[in-house]
Amino acid sequence: MNVVKDALKAGADILVVGRAITASKDIKHEADEFIDKLDKEKIDQFRVMTDF
Repeated sequence: MNVVKDALKAGADILVVGRAITASKDIKHEADEFIDKLDKEKIDQFRVMTDF
């Protein structure tokens, strides 16, 4: 199951990511993996927000 790709395929405009990234021992790695799963050339950085 690929939640990111399934959500995008279903038409999601916004994905909320929580503990999968924030609780990781390597936050940068997890964030990079998440962004790679988006499979988009360009990401709307205005809509990217982190709240720790």
